[in-house]
Amino acid sequence: MGIEPLLNNEQVTIYPNPSTGNFIIETNVNEKQTLKIFDITGKLILIQIIQTGLTNINASSLTNGIYNVSFSNNENSVNKRLVIVK
Repeated sequence: MGIEPLLNNEQVTIYPNPSTGNFIIETNVNEKQTLKIFDITGKLILIQIIQTGLTNINASSLTNGIYNVSFSNNENSVNKRLVIVK
């Protein structure tokens, strides 16, 4: 009877970071997650459902700056920083 581990920082990787707007999210959590990207003011910029493995994100419309990337599932959430430099 295995219990799935809770979502944590080690299970989610964003690269390249800094990015020009196109980046990859790698996760090994065995369930769907909600990805949300917020700008520095806290405004929601992008929301997307992602799966286990690699997900290509095209956020090339984002301007230079620092963004907060939030991953959440039913149990908890993880926040990461993403830097966009063009």
